[in-house]
Amino acid sequence: MKEKGNVSFSVFNANGQLMQEIDKGTMAAGEHQLVLDADLLNTGMYYVQMKTANRISNRKISVVK
Repeated sequence: MKEKGNVSFSVFNANGQLMQEIDKGTMAAGEHQLVLDADLLNTGMYYVQMKTANRISNRKISVVK
């Protein structure tokens, strides 16, 4: 993150369905790690979306069990 602000993460499946929402609240500027509990997800491809006040970022992840 480039500057301090509120951050939330959403996890979507390959069909665009919302699977999880994670509200991280206010975070300081800098690099951070998100620990995702994949126990609720099946094996497959997912998209993690990070939202801040001025940016939306998407990353593709794969869950293998």
